[in-house]
Amino acid sequence: EIPAQQTAVAGGFASGANVSVAAWQNAEMSSENDIIFNNVCSLLSFGFETDADAILTKSVTVKMKNETGYINIAGNVSVSYNPEGDLVVSEGTTDNIVLTAPTGGFAKGVTYYVLVAPVGKIAEMELTYNHTDKTTTCTRRNSNIVASLDRSSLVPLDIIPVAYDDLPQ
Repeated sequence: EIPAQQTAVAGGFASGANVSVAAWQNAEMSSENDIIFNNVCSLLSFGFETDADAILTKSVTVKMKNETGYINIAGNVSVSYNPEGDLVVSEGTTDNIVLTAPTGGFAKGVTYYVLVAPVGKIAEMELTYNHTDKTTTCTRRNSNIVASLDRSSLVPLDIIPVAYDDLPQ
């Protein structure tokens, strides 16, 4: 299961979020009998441009769309190997992930990672920054995406919120 609730870690990812699988590789596929370990998830990375935005953000909600709508990027996934030995991962059961600020809050200049199901090509990314003491949210969408959420890939998100002070009160 890829957690739909993840707690941010500066320069790393949430505990328990990096789903991995292992398979016994038999002599037919290799010259030796080995156990092969594979990461399942795709990684998204982002940061904050200003101290104010970092401090005022209590969580970030991540959603993705493909050509047909929102994609299930978290929850229960099915993992199997095809006849060629390649890992095959199904879409999850939840269409969003909430990344909660670490103890002490988010910080400017730090990279944070969100682990998501490897759902392939995406057409739009949506990040909603949830304010700490207001009901205000700041949603940023990028619909000009040329990216693919593949297993063990890293997709940098260059969607940084504007200062909350600039949002309508």
